[in-house]
Amino acid sequence: MQTLERSAPSSIQLVRSCFLRDRWQAQQACLYATKKRHPVPVPETFEEKETWKTKLIRILTDASEPLTSQAVWLKAEPEGFRSKRHMKGLLDDMRRRGVLKTEPNVVNKSFGYKIGKLPRGFRPGTVASEPASSNQAAPADLTAAQRSWFTRG
Repeated sequence: MQTLERSAPSSIQLVRSCFLRDRWQAQQACLYATKKRHPVPVPETFEEKETWKTKLIRILTDASEPLTSQAVWLKAEPEGFRSKRHMKGLLDDMRRRGVLKTEPNVVNKSFGYKIGKLPRGFRPGTVASEPASSNQAAPADLTAAQRSWFTRG
């Protein structure tokens, strides 16, 4: 009986197998990426553009007393939060930055979150205005030469 010995693969076979392997992996990665991708709706109003942190700030500013993490979660879940761990991570990050303060509750020996120093320029409850146009209207009490300065491009 004759035994067949395997010879070492040729360089052409190695290149071909590497090419096929890379091609297969690229196709699988492309299929995986397109399966996970969902169309992202374009936000039209300011409320839809609200970030997770601004939602938490709004929840805590609406509260009259410091809220525990459970009370914040009960109000944040209808707002679109899916994970309590994510919410607590955001609260902890905001506490480290000084946006939130923790105030102990003597009765339950637990603490509640309350607003500390708001970020610069943050005004809760405001609606984004339309962007200012580049062509400003000239005031009525200007001369013709001064008025032409406003209309230059």
